[in-house]
Amino acid sequence: MKRVVIVALLAFLSIILVNNVKATASVLEITSTPAGATVTIDGLSRGVTPLSMGLFPGTHEVSVTMDGYKEYRSNIVTLEGQRQTIAVKLVSK
Repeated sequence: MKRVVIVALLAFLSIILVNNVKATASVLEITSTPAGATVTIDGLSRGVTPLSMGLFPGTHEVSVTMDGYKEYRSNIVTLEGQRQTIAVKLVSK
């Protein structure tokens, strides 16, 4: 019985947490030419372009890299509940 109560409580808390994150998150979309570049946000690898992900509002360091191309690096500011798009044109080395 205790286990059922704990599982129900955890499910309830995760619903509250997810709803709060959705309400305050911003969405960042990153594309690159050429596509398939590695995206790092705040020092963590997040995938390859094209990429769309939720972030907490605030300042974030974005890096886009691909072999044979110069690194793109920028600080961006995301705002609560807004969608922001970055289109990166990578330059050959």
